[in-house]
Amino acid sequence: MNVSSLRHPKENLYKMLCIIIGGLIWVGLLLGTLFSILIFLIPVAFFYLAIK
Repeated sequence: MNVSSLRHPKENLYKMLCIIIGGLIWVGLLLGTLFSILIFLIPVAFFYLAIK
C-alpha cells in the first residue's frame, strides 16, 4: 500500500500552518510566563532591597 496515494495534496500546507500556529502559541505562552514572573519578581526584589 502506498501512503502517498492516501494523502491529500493540501496536507503539507496544513502541516506547515499547524507548525507555525503551534509555534506562535508556544512562544506566546513562554513570553507570557516570563513577563509575569518578571512583573512579580521586580516588586519583590525592590521590597527585599528596601528592607536590607
